[in-house]
Amino acid sequence: MTRVAIYTRTSRAEGGDETSIPVQLADCRERAESEGWDVVAEYVDAGISGWKRKTRPGYEAVYADAAEGRIDAVLVRDYERLLRSDIEGKRWLDLYDAQGFGRFVFADEADINLSRARDRKDWKDRVSAAVYYSDRLSEKVRRSKERARALGEYTGGVSEPYGYRRVDGALQVDPQEAGVIHDVVARIAAGVALNRITVDLNKMGTTTSKGARWRPVTMRRLLLSDHLLGARGYLPILSDEEAAVVKARFAHEKRKVGRPAGRRHPLGGLLRCGECGSNMTGAGAAYRCTSSAGGCGRISIKAFPLERHVLLKALRHWYEGRSGDEVAQDGPSKPDPEALSELRQIEEDLQATRALVGDGSMRPADAAPILKQLAERQEKAAKRVGRSLQTAPEPPVSRLTQMFTRDELRAVGIDRPAGGASAEEFHLRWEDREPEAVAAVRDLVTSQVERITIHRRERRGKSFDPTRVQIAWHESA
Repeated sequence: MTRVAIYTRTSRAEGGDETSIPVQLADCRERAESEGWDVVAEYVDAGISGWKRKTRPGYEAVYADAAEGRIDAVLVRDYERLLRSDIEGKRWLDLYDAQGFGRFVFADEADINLSRARDRKDWKDRVSAAVYYSDRLSEKVRRSKERARALGEYTGGVSEPYGYRRVDGALQVDPQEAGVIHDVVARIAAGVALNRITVDLNKMGTTTSKGARWRPVTMRRLLLSDHLLGARGYLPILSDEEAAVVKARFAHEKRKVGRPAGRRHPLGGLLRCGECGSNMTGAGAAYRCTSSAGGCGRISIKAFPLERHVLLKALRHWYEGRSGDEVAQDGPSKPDPEALSELRQIEEDLQATRALVGDGSMRPADAAPILKQLAERQEKAAKRVGRSLQTAPEPPVSRLTQMFTRDELRAVGIDRPAGGASAEEFHLRWEDREPEAVAAVRDLVTSQVERITIHRRERRGKSFDPTRVQIAWHESA
């Protein structure tokens, strides 16, 4: 008896159609019963595109059954439910060449047996036709969305992007959510850590557009989205100055997969091993160069005395780089107008160059070096804007000085009110590693410090040796 596996699928557009899958199954079962075949399995992929490069669990299970000899044929209602990709078509042909499996039966179309040359040609023709249909459909959808965006209509899914709401099919700015975005940007300009901002939003009960809690990575992604600037037919929310603030804040960050650096260790991502140059990571009460992360494993240093030492040095560097009026203000500053103007001009040049490539006036090969040079200038200008915006993080720098005694501050030339905290008290304050406190220290340190190199211990003993610590400051800090 012929063993068959039934495969059914609905597209993303049909995902909510509760009748499609049962109808497909009924048609396939009817064909199997009329032929006297043994249905050994039924597989369903609901709401999954057949032509996008996305894993289809049911489809992969059918292929595995065929490859491992558990079935003699694949039964589907029509060809397009099975394939929409020339890559997948070739995959089945390769399976036939390797193992001889090549029988496909359909409820609504003529069957195919790849052992026949005519059917192999028919198979390739059907794959080609399916690919053309998918490409043509994608082109129509893309054009429809472009027209909808030009009219200010929302073209996304069931939920609107944060900051917008849908009214009679048209996308409008949500005043309340847009106000949250403006407030977040203002706090970023004031030097507030993104982690602290998201913590405050969650405490107030503010959620994302999908009703989830805010996370720093989610907020960062939102602020860097081009639709907030009016791209792709959206109504703009951010002003040019607010956009410059966002770019300046995040332009220098090199995002990595995994937990953000410095969440519990404020010097994370800044430390380098003096022996091999690898990054040192915080773990417990120490920073280490670990062999598991590609380092030499020979350098480690206690976290608390190092953080206290670096913070004190960063405070002194911060005060040295500011005038008396700026120190007295100890608060937000405005972006450097010259750097901001340069940043806007570079962005206009980038858009103009890309437009020339888009309309065929300039070859991509000629535009590549120009775009690369403009991107480098853009990064430098964004850093200049960022430096002009970086003031005291919250809590203000004056509060960070309270983590030291007056004698310690005077020893490095800081004549500011002190809290009189001893090294032991400093240690106790860090026991819980509260994210807000760590973020405040990290914001100040990263605004001043480019990197910190930890060298080998030259003398024995348990006391902290500051000569091991080499700090490289930002040129403009």
